Amino acid sequence: MLPGDLKSYLSYDTLLNANDYGPFNDIKAPKLLHSLKISGLLNHFLDLKVGAPVILLRNLNQSIGLYNGARLIVSKLGDRVIEVKVLFG
Repeated sequence: MLPGDLKSYLSYDTLLNANDYGPFNDIKAPKLLHSLKISGLLNHFLDLKVGAPVILLRNLNQSIGLYNGARLIVSKLGDRVIEVKVLFG
């Protein structure tokens, strides 16, 4: 419902050695993993727009003051980076 263009981000995955799946060699592993919808596990893709509210799930650099569960708003969408502003907290 937000105005503007929708930008999609995909998770990164790669197969190191396709022969390591044993009896599951016939299964296309990435395609199977992308189709899974499991509670607590993020989906393969993320669709965002500028102005969308988001919640920080896991902060890898806590020295800058952000914490898990911080509420943010998307201010810029790059090719591999999402810029956000802190709403409060």
